[in-house]
Amino acid sequence: MQKEWEPIISYEGLYEINGIGECKSLGKSWKIKEGHVVNAKTRILKGGRNNKYVVYTLYKNRIGVRFFAHRLVASAFIPNPDNKKFVNHKNGNRSDNRIDNLEWCTSSENELHSYRVLGKTHS
Repeated sequence: MQKEWEPIISYEGLYEINGIGECKSLGKSWKIKEGHVVNAKTRILKGGRNNKYVVYTLYKNRIGVRFFAHRLVASAFIPNPDNKKFVNHKNGNRSDNRIDNLEWCTSSENELHSYRVLGKTHS
Protein backbone atom coordinates (compact mmCIF):
# COMPACT_ATOMS: atom_id res chain seq x y z
CA MET A 1 0.00 0.00 0.00
CA GLN A 2 1.17 3.47 -0.88
CA LYS A 3 1.33 5.57 2.32
CA GLU A 4 3.63 8.30 0.98
CA TRP A 5 2.01 11.73 1.33
CA GLU A 6 2.11 14.41 -1.35
CA PRO A 7 0.84 18.00 -1.14
CA ILE A 8 -2.41 18.72 -2.93
CA ILE A 9 -1.87 21.18 -5.77
CA SER A 10 -3.07 24.68 -4.83
CA TYR A 11 -3.52 23.52 -1.20
CA GLU A 12 0.17 23.07 -0.31
CA GLY A 13 0.74 23.40 3.43
CA LEU A 14 -2.94 22.75 4.11
CA TYR A 15 -3.73 19.26 2.79
CA GLU A 16 -1.95 16.13 1.55
CA ILE A 17 -3.08 12.97 -0.26
CA ASN A 18 -1.54 9.50 -0.24
CA GLY A 19 -1.45 6.73 -2.83
CA ILE A 20 -4.49 4.90 -1.48
CA GLY A 21 -6.72 7.97 -1.54
CA GLU A 22 -6.55 9.11 2.08
CA CYS A 23 -6.52 12.86 2.58
CA LYS A 24 -5.22 14.68 5.63
CA SER A 25 -5.42 18.25 6.80
CA LEU A 26 -2.16 19.54 8.20
CA GLY A 27 -1.98 21.03 11.67
CA LYS A 28 -2.31 24.77 11.84
CA SER A 29 -2.93 27.64 14.24
CA TRP A 30 -4.86 30.84 13.75
CA LYS A 31 -5.91 33.80 15.85
CA ILE A 32 -9.53 34.52 16.59
CA LYS A 33 -11.04 37.54 18.30
CA GLU A 34 -9.61 38.84 21.57
CA GLY A 35 -6.19 37.33 20.85
CA HIS A 36 -7.20 33.69 21.40
CA VAL A 37 -5.37 31.12 19.31
CA VAL A 38 -6.99 27.99 17.89
CA ASN A 39 -4.75 24.98 17.22
CA ALA A 40 -5.90 22.24 14.85
CA LYS A 41 -4.05 18.93 14.81
CA THR A 42 -3.09 17.04 11.67
CA ARG A 43 -5.87 14.56 10.96
CA ILE A 44 -7.11 12.14 8.33
CA LEU A 45 -10.30 13.47 6.75
CA LYS A 46 -13.47 11.47 6.44
CA GLY A 47 -14.44 11.42 2.80
CA GLY A 48 -18.01 11.84 1.71
CA ARG A 49 -19.73 10.05 -1.18
CA ASN A 50 -20.97 11.34 -4.51
CA ASN A 51 -22.37 8.64 -6.81
CA LYS A 52 -20.07 6.04 -5.16
CA TYR A 53 -16.99 8.24 -5.63
CA VAL A 54 -15.04 9.39 -2.54
CA VAL A 55 -15.05 13.18 -2.23
CA TYR A 56 -13.26 15.58 0.10
CA THR A 57 -14.16 19.18 0.85
CA LEU A 58 -10.97 21.23 1.15
CA TYR A 59 -10.95 24.72 2.61
CA LYS A 60 -8.72 27.65 1.78
CA ASN A 61 -9.49 31.21 2.90
CA ARG A 62 -12.75 29.90 4.41
CA ILE A 63 -13.99 28.70 1.01
CA GLY A 64 -14.76 24.99 0.65
CA VAL A 65 -14.28 23.16 -2.65
CA ARG A 66 -15.19 19.50 -3.26
CA PHE A 67 -12.66 17.22 -4.94
CA PHE A 68 -12.88 13.60 -6.06
CA ALA A 69 -10.26 11.47 -4.29
CA HIS A 70 -9.29 9.67 -7.51
CA ARG A 71 -8.44 12.96 -9.22
CA LEU A 72 -6.34 14.09 -6.25
CA VAL A 73 -4.39 10.80 -6.27
CA ALA A 74 -3.85 10.89 -10.04
CA SER A 75 -2.74 14.53 -9.98
CA ALA A 76 -0.24 13.85 -7.19
CA PHE A 77 1.20 10.50 -8.28
CA ILE A 78 0.46 9.63 -11.93
CA PRO A 79 2.25 11.44 -14.76
CA ASN A 80 -0.06 12.84 -17.44
CA PRO A 81 2.23 13.70 -20.40
CA ASP A 82 -0.68 13.72 -22.89
CA ASN A 83 -2.73 16.07 -20.70
CA LYS A 84 -5.72 13.71 -20.59
CA LYS A 85 -8.68 15.11 -18.68
CA PHE A 86 -10.31 12.00 -17.14
CA VAL A 87 -9.22 9.45 -14.53
CA ASN A 88 -10.35 5.86 -14.99
CA HIS A 89 -10.79 3.26 -12.24
CA LYS A 90 -9.33 0.19 -13.96
CA ASN A 91 -11.33 -2.31 -11.87
CA GLY A 92 -14.55 -0.26 -12.06
CA ASN A 93 -14.73 0.21 -8.28
CA ARG A 94 -15.24 3.95 -7.78
CA SER A 95 -14.10 3.82 -4.16
CA ASP A 96 -10.80 2.03 -4.93
CA ASN A 97 -8.45 4.99 -5.28
CA ARG A 98 -5.09 3.18 -5.17
CA ILE A 99 -2.47 4.46 -7.60
CA ASP A 100 -2.27 1.13 -9.44
CA ASN A 101 -6.05 1.16 -10.02
CA LEU A 102 -6.09 4.59 -11.67
CA GLU A 103 -5.05 5.87 -15.08
CA TRP A 104 -5.42 9.09 -17.05
CA CYS A 105 -7.69 8.73 -20.09
CA THR A 106 -9.85 10.58 -22.56
CA SER A 107 -13.62 10.56 -22.40
CA SER A 108 -13.83 8.02 -25.23
CA GLU A 109 -11.16 5.77 -23.65
CA ASN A 110 -13.11 5.85 -20.40
CA GLU A 111 -16.35 4.91 -22.17
CA LEU A 112 -14.70 2.12 -24.19
CA HIS A 113 -13.20 0.71 -20.98
CA SER A 114 -16.66 0.48 -19.43
CA TYR A 115 -17.88 -1.68 -22.32
CA ARG A 116 -14.78 -3.74 -23.14
CA VAL A 117 -13.41 -4.39 -19.68
CA LEU A 118 -16.30 -3.86 -17.26
CA GLY A 119 -19.04 -5.39 -19.38
CA LYS A 120 -21.35 -2.39 -19.64
CA THR A 121 -24.19 -2.95 -22.09
CA HIS A 122 -26.45 -0.60 -24.01
CA SER A 123 -29.65 0.13 -22.10
